[in-house]
Amino acid sequence: MGRVPPESAVRAVARRYVAKHGLAPPVDPRLLLEKLHGAQVHREAWPVEEVDAILTGFDENPAVYYRATDNALRERFTLAHELGHLIIPWHTPNSSCASGDGEPDSTPRTNESEADLFASCLLVPDLWLQELLNRHGVDMSAILQELDAVEVTTIAALRGLRRMLLPGWVFVAYQGDVWIASAGTSLGPAELRTPRLEWLRAECRQSGSATINAYPIEWFRMHEDALLPPFDEDARTNRELLLQAISVVTASITGQRHLEQVANGVVGAMKNKTSGRPAGQAYSALLYKIGEHAELQALLDVDSFQTWVARRSREICST
Repeated sequence: MGRVPPESAVRAVARRYVAKHGLAPPVDPRLLLEKLHGAQVHREAWPVEEVDAILTGFDENPAVYYRATDNALRERFTLAHELGHLIIPWHTPNSSCASGDGEPDSTPRTNESEADLFASCLLVPDLWLQELLNRHGVDMSAILQELDAVEVTTIAALRGLRRMLLPGWVFVAYQGDVWIASAGTSLGPAELRTPRLEWLRAECRQSGSATINAYPIEWFRMHEDALLPPFDEDARTNRELLLQAISVVTASITGQRHLEQVANGVVGAMKNKTSGRPAGQAYSALLYKIGEHAELQALLDVDSFQTWVARRSREICST
């Protein structure tokens, strides 16, 4: 068995914990610490802003001391972060903690970032989010409206939602100061340097707005729903379909092998996010990702490639 990625392991720990205790938002991490784990929880005033909390005792008689602030939602996340250190099996005692607002965007995994991810998965559980997405589909305004009742910071709510979204979604908060996009989503040409609302509004296929914690959120969807073709009766295998499509756009054997790897890589990257979802959602997201990939764009005009994408969409949703 290969090494389990840290993110997958932490999310699995959080899912088991949420299921074991039947938790649903809004989750009270202080109650969990005190009632389920016998921890003493103390809200204290101290001048060191770089330290949000201190966990002592750990295995026996745990105690959490956390910094008093004027942000109750941030304090709830801090307590969920400390609970993560207690629950994640491979964590060892830390003298102090600086919690964030969910999973970091692009930093190496550490005990602190893992505790942040656990906190996000506890306060905004994966299963609850999946049920939300199943209920509302792509009605993002309705989804965000329900997130407003979760009692986490606006950034934590959006980062939690991002975990479960397929490529193609962008959220803009705090008057453009915060941009959060689902994994695999393009934020514009490289020459833009930083995302620009003008480009986003011009290029998106759907958009809307909602509020979380009274803060306005603009949301954008970068692709439309694509109609999943019916089951095909082509006798060729998946690989034969793909290679035939690739041969239409390049005669180079080296080029064909490269495109085969790239195409399979795009599908593989989507597999963990699409399991159990409608195949049409995966099909739409895959077409978007392929369309954003310069090397693969020409394949979209080949019928056998469309058949291959439809087959693979059904496969990765059924696993």
